[in-house]
Amino acid sequence: MKEFGELKNIGTKMIAILGNKLISLGRSASGNLINSMESVVEIGVDYVQVSIVGANYWYWVNYGVEPQNVPYNPHKRSGAGTSKYIGGLINWLKIKGIGSSVPEIRAIAFMIARKHTEVGIPIDKSKLGFVDKSMSEIMMQQTQIDDMYQKQLDDVAEKALNKTIEF
Repeated sequence: MKEFGELKNIGTKMIAILGNKLISLGRSASGNLINSMESVVEIGVDYVQVSIVGANYWYWVNYGVEPQNVPYNPHKRSGAGTSKYIGGLINWLKIKGIGSSVPEIRAIAFMIARKHTEVGIPIDKSKLGFVDKSMSEIMMQQTQIDDMYQKQLDDVAEKALNKTIEF
């Protein structure tokens, strides 16, 4: 179906908009979130929908994490020996090229974790909201979809009305 391909292309443009916004906000370390995004076209009896799906953590990248929800307590040792949260910070630091040795990277990870428990994630709140900050451009894509199908919808409606009105 030709329209299906056109809709997939519009979805791909939406992904590019979201990805560019993540990059401009400094929210892309590994690129995994951007690379996980995919456009899904759903055509129902009375609707057509283009959705963008991606890795589940997009929510926290978009909305952040409140300090009380950071999975770390600088005043209490868990006794677990390892922490997925601290491990994630260490991996992020390595991806970003921050720190020159394992002990230094580990120390920086714990400093960041302590700060997160004070102010939340990210520390710079202006980096939040990549979805909302992309909406004006995405709405332009929505207008393209509307325009693409409006003529077809008008033709269908006109034919249906002419059949029911004819005597």
